[in-house]
Amino acid sequence: MNQGYSNNVDYKFISKTLGKVSIPEPINYDDGIRNIYERDGNSKGFLKTKSNNLEFYNEGREYLIRQYASKGVTEDLILQRNIKSKYRLDERWRTISETYLNLGELSFNRNTAKVKATEGGLYKVIDSKKSDEFDLVDNTASNGKILPDLNRTTVQVDGRDILRISKMEVEDGTRVNHPVSGGDTTEAKTVPFNIYENSDKVDLQSVFEYRWGIANDTWANFIGGDLFAGFLVSGADFDTVLKLNGRIELQMVDTPWPGTLRLDILRYRDDGNGGFEKKEVIPLDSISTALLNTASFDFNNYPLEVQQGDYITFGVFSDTLDGIKYEYYNTTLEIREDSTFPASAMNCLTYKTLGERLVAKITGQSNAFYCSEMEDNGIWEGHLVTNGFWARNFPDVIQEGTDEERKIQFTTSLEDFLKHLYAIRPIAWWVEKVGNKERMRVELLTYTQQNFIGIKYAEVSEDEYGKRTTTYLQPSSDLERKTLKDNFYKSITLGSDKGGDNYEEVAGLQSISGKASWSTVNNKSESVYEYLSPYRLGDVDIELARRKPFSEFPDEDTQYDSDLLVVDCYKSGTGYYIKKWQHYDFEEEPKNIYKVGTAFNLEFTPARFLLNHSSEINVGLYHYPLEYIYFNSSNCNSSFESKRENEALLREDAPIPHSRLDKPRIRPISVDFDLEVSDELEEIITGQTKGVPNWFGMVAVDTGDGIEYFRLVKVDANKEGKHKLVEVNNI
Repeated sequence: MNQGYSNNVDYKFISKTLGKVSIPEPINYDDGIRNIYERDGNSKGFLKTKSNNLEFYNEGREYLIRQYASKGVTEDLILQRNIKSKYRLDERWRTISETYLNLGELSFNRNTAKVKATEGGLYKVIDSKKSDEFDLVDNTASNGKILPDLNRTTVQVDGRDILRISKMEVEDGTRVNHPVSGGDTTEAKTVPFNIYENSDKVDLQSVFEYRWGIANDTWANFIGGDLFAGFLVSGADFDTVLKLNGRIELQMVDTPWPGTLRLDILRYRDDGNGGFEKKEVIPLDSISTALLNTASFDFNNYPLEVQQGDYITFGVFSDTLDGIKYEYYNTTLEIREDSTFPASAMNCLTYKTLGERLVAKITGQSNAFYCSEMEDNGIWEGHLVTNGFWARNFPDVIQEGTDEERKIQFTTSLEDFLKHLYAIRPIAWWVEKVGNKERMRVELLTYTQQNFIGIKYAEVSEDEYGKRTTTYLQPSSDLERKTLKDNFYKSITLGSDKGGDNYEEVAGLQSISGKASWSTVNNKSESVYEYLSPYRLGDVDIELARRKPFSEFPDEDTQYDSDLLVVDCYKSGTGYYIKKWQHYDFEEEPKNIYKVGTAFNLEFTPARFLLNHSSEINVGLYHYPLEYIYFNSSNCNSSFESKRENEALLREDAPIPHSRLDKPRIRPISVDFDLEVSDELEEIITGQTKGVPNWFGMVAVDTGDGIEYFRLVKVDANKEGKHKLVEVNNI
């Protein structure tokens, strides 16, 4: 402490139980236990720490012991430091520092008590529980407080068209025998199609050569459940139309016998007793078996109407004097389904509601979360989150009041929510005080890299007439500049770690929303830039979940049920509506995507995310303005193309020129120097400019070669003052 300045500094302890009490200055406060301010590598906000234990005596020691005895380690304890300016004529006190103390690290003897500083308050609680998963439907916070019911938003989903293509065949030369015995001259068997590309594993299955039931001279009106594996289409999920292309051909072989042979399509329904009831026979071909004839049928976009619950197969029926044999040739079939599911509504949460609920579950506090981009007109105003259960319209409780009662949960963690946000756009978060209340704040990373001058390393004096004079302070040591190799990324991976492909219901289906990787010119670097959302981002993910509604499939699980799924909407009044391509600033409809008119989430693509991250990626690339970022691979639709107004075409697998990337906010060079941190300078560092923390602006320093501008990384206010900054990019 400066000599003669002791009456201008005041220290207080503050706790809810013991209140606010003035205490003597901690021992050696200016010699190693002043504040250290540092940008956190994870949250990207600033944290305050201390390098050594704080040591107290007299009233300070007694307060610590009493606080621990009464409340243990749970209640917040704050050390407050207040000063009067050396340069002002008034006597106004100002709080320049509040430090949380960790009573879990308290030690004491007869004379003094020592305790460590911590990031206490709301930050400590959030940081300790941010990886915990919570059911957001449940109204009990982690500390037992009861929260209001979860505020849900309903969104209408008109349906996303999905093209299913399945291919099947009967191997050439496959021989089938229709025996005749006694007086029975009829026989019937299924066409034994083997599916080698199945895009509808739920409804389509390969068919074995089954002997079918017969009623007089036609197909049986009722068959047993043991013939289930004889159906090609087994219990259709919903009404649709299948388009058939291909051919069925069977040739009579060996000895012909007088009679007839028919090739038919058979439609059955569940009879409610474990078997199946015939509903329709569609004739395809009929031949005489007196000669070695060929039965066949060519399908050219043949429309086969399918109703929900239908069981369908292809069959061969014969009525001959004696047994016959035939062989299949050129028998292949492609089934196309332009699959559309009826519209439905689903519950969702806005990002704002999701953030508020997670913080409330962790802390028990309402209104303790804020993000300007999640408010009206923010870029995330219309981003909503649902899960598979909600997309399927499950109730909150199923089989309520029975022994099988089960609650349907909506589960995630704050950590996963933050990972999701960062995967879409770089973010930062921190805890701020609004009045006397703390809240968690989330903003785009660019909010913490603004271009106003927030901190001047200078002294500001004021004369008796109120005129201020600024005198820049030069560092007391040489500036040491160091390159930051970790900013030179050799590869980039962005997107979602769920979805994109591997949709078990539709073989070969790809979404535009998965993950992709690229290579850069920094091929000698080991640094990797990778951010993946733990949530599903594809429209087909939502659509496939929707197609298994609770009303029809209450006992069936899907791979989406507990996953969180994101949907991009626009807000009109108080309602939310899914964005189609016309609602984006696209010059024309995107290309290389099936039925774009029904598609949504069109900006949740890896290449679009790369542009969102480009100011960060470009920190290590701007040295090569004529180079490109090159596509490596993806698990999603890499042919997708979109074009916003006044921008070049963006194709997912095309090289991206460095000239298209946003200007970086920093240069990859750090600067270290010494400069004593006065109380006034510390007050500026921790102050605000128009409501924005000064450390989110630029730092002006007289380096000896003039005034240069930097961004703050770390300030250690102890002793000679240690400073780490990074150069602002002015290129």
